[in-house]
Amino acid sequence: MHLISEEVAKLIFKLPLKVKMQNRENLRKIWVGDVEIKSSEQKLRQYFSQWGSVEKVVKPPNHNYAFVIFSSKESVEECIGAKPHKVGGRLVQVELARQGWT
Repeated sequence: MHLISEEVAKLIFKLPLKVKMQNRENLRKIWVGDVEIKSSEQKLRQYFSQWGSVEKVVKPPNHNYAFVIFSSKESVEECIGAKPHKVGGRLVQVELARQGWT
């Protein structure tokens, strides 16, 4: 069991809702690297949905990475635990997205 001080609890409680939601989203977001540049968001959604409901896929055009946001952090844990991943016949990297990554 982890205990936090009353002061820390008050600071957390005062965080804006947007910050709280971003932190929750980061626990549900993975970064996918070495993606084929021509891979579509739909193809990525279809592949990663086998680990749970996918809320959003973001793949910038002409880049070889993407972000996948699941509905639950459990889906993220299962997905990361199922490495290695192949999307469209290509081996891709999968990691928990870090704070500040878009």
